[in-house]
Amino acid sequence: MTISPPDLRIRRDADEIALADWRRRRRRRLLLKITIPLLALVLIAAGVWAVGFSTLLAVQSVSVSGAKLVGQDAVRQTAAVPVGAPLARVDLSAIHDRVAGIRQIESVSVERQWPHTVDIKVVERTPVYVAREGGSYLLVDRYGVGYQTVDNAPAKLPQVEVDPGNRQLLKSLAVVAAALPDDLARKVDRIEAPTRDSIQLKLRNGDTVFWGSEEQSDLKAQVIVALLKQPGSHYDVSAPGNPAVR
Repeated sequence: MTISPPDLRIRRDADEIALADWRRRRRRRLLLKITIPLLALVLIAAGVWAVGFSTLLAVQSVSVSGAKLVGQDAVRQTAAVPVGAPLARVDLSAIHDRVAGIRQIESVSVERQWPHTVDIKVVERTPVYVAREGGSYLLVDRYGVGYQTVDNAPAKLPQVEVDPGNRQLLKSLAVVAAALPDDLARKVDRIEAPTRDSIQLKLRNGDTVFWGSEEQSDLKAQVIVALLKQPGSHYDVSAPGNPAVR
């Protein structure tokens, strides 16, 4: 079959239109392949700038909780949080270490609270006994850390007379004192320790409890609570499996 010249022109025109349409679609696909990644990079860069370098998410406040003994202002001053700096770039580890250096603080956590706050939570030390220091008293916590000097000894805490520089003995006495139930701790007037292996509790009623070393203090505390119900004035729980009363 012979195709006439007009039909050839129509066919060529249709082919050219189809080719042009294909080229337009191809250019559009290429443009999208280039534009979408570029747009994503721009958005990522904008996000990084907004979070890490701009003042849009800067530190505006410092929240402190748990600082009853030390005080919130003292914690904020020691923390030295850079107010106005981008929150994402604040060095939380450095803040933690500075606050943890406060003697009265046992533990600390530091977190970001978006969009504008650094949150500091502290747990302060709790005394388990007091060590006499001349005319004052050193509060000692369950880890044997002497953290604060006071003029008057708290009435409900046992007292000890020991060299505050003897860290090992302070720690041993802390293990013993921390193991005492509250009711028993209130009955203890003082703790004596000629050595780490010869710890004694002097009760307020005049009775004596020979504790021995700090070993098995939790078990010894359970034994002495039951043993004190028996008549006597000298109680020995240095070997908790074989206690004695006389």
